[in-house]
Amino acid sequence: MAATVGMSPNAISGYEKDKREPNILTLVAIAKTLYVTGDALLGIEPFEFATAKNEEYTFVRTFRKLNDLGRDRVLEYISILADTPKYANPEEPQPMMKPSPKKNEPLYAVSQTILTYFPY
Repeated sequence: MAATVGMSPNAISGYEKDKREPNILTLVAIAKTLYVTGDALLGIEPFEFATAKNEEYTFVRTFRKLNDLGRDRVLEYISILADTPKYANPEEPQPMMKPSPKKNEPLYAVSQTILTYFPY
């Protein structure tokens, strides 16, 4: 692996034995060599929002077809449903960062946050 990454075997050994810490470029090179993500290389568990179900991707693809007014309406409706006990999922964990639009700010800004979570 050392030759593939362009480093000496001693440098790689230092990382493996926790005697040295690789810089970000080295981490990227090692991850690419091992065909893993940087998070996997570092042992970081993916955030729940990093994985989505098929219907969530379908929702985002459909959402992107709407104009600003349509997106605002969808977000309003989702908020109403989520706040209605009959439709809310009590087991759904709360998001780590909940988008909160400022007063008089269009809900379009919130839609951009949703698209950030689902960049598909």
